Amino acid sequence: MYSEIPENQKTHSTDSMNTLLLVSVSILTSLILDSFIEWATHRFPMHHKLPGMKFFFWHHVTVHHSHFSGSNYHHHDSKVRGEILFPFWVPPLLIGTATAPYALASFLLENWRPFYCSLGVALCYYIAFEGFHQLMHLPDSPVVRFIRESN
Repeated sequence: MYSEIPENQKTHSTDSMNTLLLVSVSILTSLILDSFIEWATHRFPMHHKLPGMKFFFWHHVTVHHSHFSGSNYHHHDSKVRGEILFPFWVPPLLIGTATAPYALASFLLENWRPFYCSLGVALCYYIAFEGFHQLMHLPDSPVVRFIRESN
């Protein structure tokens, strides 16, 4: 009554499931890794003078916190807006750090899907982070309003 599934369809189905699993694991682990990198970067080099990473401390504590701290958390001057974002060379450094393990895994697996997934997640994560960070420093942003209303 039921016929046997042809061998070539079994392989295609297994390949599709493996690809779905690989992509799902890559996206999930990339989100976790990106979040950890954001936390660790802010926690350590941005708030401690670590050897070879003093620029992060200087830029974050001396420049960023000099403009945004305590009651002066919002910017009202367009000149200060540039002090919110990272310098132009930091995003490639952070994204490169986040995607390096996936590049190595992709090379070893001879399958570049994990790398492309992690790159997409890292780019989206960074853009979302910087976007929300900008909104946090605007006086009447929807994000600030939401936080005020929730507390």
